[in-house]
Amino acid sequence: MKRIHFLTIVIMVTLVACGFNDEDDDTPPYLTPLTHSNTHITWGEDEALVEINRDHIFDHSTSLTILPGTKIQHAEDAVLILDPAGNMLRPPVITILGDLMAEGEENNPIEFLLVGDERPRLDISGENTPNRRIELAWVTGIGFLSINNCAPSVRHCDIRSIRLEDCDSVHISDNHFFSIAAWYSSGSVKTNQIVSGVFSLSNSLRFEANQIGLEEKHTRGIYSSHDDVSVFVNNTIDNYEEAIYVFSGSPTFNENNITNFDIAINVVPFNDEPESDTLDFTDNWWGSAREDVVSEKINYSRNAETISEKMILINPVAPVPFD
Repeated sequence: MKRIHFLTIVIMVTLVACGFNDEDDDTPPYLTPLTHSNTHITWGEDEALVEINRDHIFDHSTSLTILPGTKIQHAEDAVLILDPAGNMLRPPVITILGDLMAEGEENNPIEFLLVGDERPRLDISGENTPNRRIELAWVTGIGFLSINNCAPSVRHCDIRSIRLEDCDSVHISDNHFFSIAAWYSSGSVKTNQIVSGVFSLSNSLRFEANQIGLEEKHTRGIYSSHDDVSVFVNNTIDNYEEAIYVFSGSPTFNENNITNFDIAINVVPFNDEPESDTLDFTDNWWGSAREDVVSEKINYSRNAETISEKMILINPVAPVPFD
């Protein structure tokens, strides 16, 4: 399997000569992360508003519970300077290495509040132990949710972007996302509204009954890459320049409504490897019941002067849209 290793480099520069000194001891607290160890912490138990002014790290020995109705507010001065010019800014990041139970209610959600124009970020990583709990429900306002190496449940949330990597037994349902990206993960992604699109690399996920796309046309609906064998069933994929982009992936598409596209499927090989497997794209509604109309919208693009030899099976084509 052609696995791409992603190296995330975060360079944090702490300004020493910027007016802070030991005599007046007014160094901003947000320059140092706050690490929680060997404890259980509950946010919202004493006060509904939780204000944080620095990065928080909950290590593997610590669990965090966030109660329904809790609001997480980043302090106005809690903006980290990442370069000497001061032009790379971000609010504090919450990192979870242990358990997280953030379960709001439909009429009493957990809210992460904006910091100016910035949305908060939540990173979940650590060891994927059998009894570890990662539960999010009825949570709003997170700008970027990164989940690595665990078995998360994310339900009824409004999150701008979510990224999954090395996650097993994923349960992602009934959420509103701008985009979702996943690497090397398995499980279920069901009945979500996804505005921009789906990036799927080397996954074995099942995407079912999702609404993908809105009125504004985007570039790609589904990007399937590098040994991806995800299954897409009963989704609506609407209004894209390229509805499905297959870059060395081997996904399966059945019983989907795929409409309003310039290109139905764009097939691209990995470097100079032509790849010759057969992809099951049967029994989908493409806005037409005629196979020849759909076939005209399948494109094979070159990569390193190579054209993919994958075969795309689209017949039978669904005669009418699926409910």
